[in-house]
Amino acid sequence: AIDTHNRAAWILWLAAFGIPLLWFYRSLTEYRSGQTFGKRLLGLRVAADTGGSELTWQQCSQRNLWLVLPLLFVDLLYGGPMLGIPNLVFLSPALAWPILIVSLSCAVWYLLIIIDVTRRRDPFHDRRSGTSVRRIS
Repeated sequence: AIDTHNRAAWILWLAAFGIPLLWFYRSLTEYRSGQTFGKRLLGLRVAADTGGSELTWQQCSQRNLWLVLPLLFVDLLYGGPMLGIPNLVFLSPALAWPILIVSLSCAVWYLLIIIDVTRRRDPFHDRRSGTSVRRIS
C-alpha cells in the first residue's frame, strides 16, 4: 500500500510534470504532423485556418494549453481525495465554494467543447488558436 506522503508526491508530480508533458506531447506532435497518435488512428488532422498554411508552434501550444489547463485544476482538487489525501474543503471549509466554482467551470468547459463539436463548429480552443480538426480525405 502507498502511504499518504507518497500519494501526495504522486499528485504533485502529476501536476508539475504529467500535465505539462501531456501539453508538450500534444503540441509537438500536432506541430510536426498535425496529428497525435489518436488522431492518426481516427483519420483526423489539425490544420491552420489560414487556408493550407503550416501550423505554427504558437498555434499548437496555445490550442493544447486551452485543453490541458483545466486538467491541472481537476488534478489538484480531486486527485488528492481519490488517492486518500484529505480534500482541501475538509482542511478549510471556506474553500468549499471556490472549489465548487472551479470544478463546475472545468465541467462546463469540456461540455462546451462537446456541444461545439456536435454542432459541427470549431470549439473555443480551435477558434482562439486559429486551427480546426479535419478529417483526412
